[in-house]
Amino acid sequence: MNADEIARLCEFMSLKEQEGPVRTLKFNLKVAGLKRIATSLVGKVLSKKMVNREVFRSVMRKICFNDALIVMEEPEGKGDVQHMKFNKVEFWVQIHNAHLMCMLDDINRFLRSIIGDVVDIDEGVSSPYTAKFLRVRVVLEIDKQLRRCLRIDVMGDGVEMVMLLKYE
Repeated sequence: MNADEIARLCEFMSLKEQEGPVRTLKFNLKVAGLKRIATSLVGKVLSKKMVNREVFRSVMRKICFNDALIVMEEPEGKGDVQHMKFNKVEFWVQIHNAHLMCMLDDINRFLRSIIGDVVDIDEGVSSPYTAKFLRVRVVLEIDKQLRRCLRIDVMGDGVEMVMLLKYE
């Protein structure tokens, strides 16, 4: 069979004529669908092990499943799961060994933004000057390597300060 014969046969494979025209959802159905999508989360279990679907559903209230990370994402638009990346997760991160100067709000905010997109800041019950560490909730891209520390030249004098990061 040559290329011309294959091309001619492919012309007859169209489903358009047999299946009819493209249909559009009625407005009220579209609105109902969008409302449902707006209150939904879609998840993906990132594990090398097979997951029993029924067992998973029964223990979904836990944060992890068989030591696997569960990634949730809010669907947008039509909720096309195939185009969702499932690569962002929120984590609490502790910043240890921060000097007093780093407790100033603007410097503190800068340090936290280096780690990821800041979602929440744990102000704690005590003064930031007496806290053992700074704590921040950030969105991290899980397909990228986690930072182990922040390396900052606070004074601009070439002296590097290393602040260790602990992920909760």
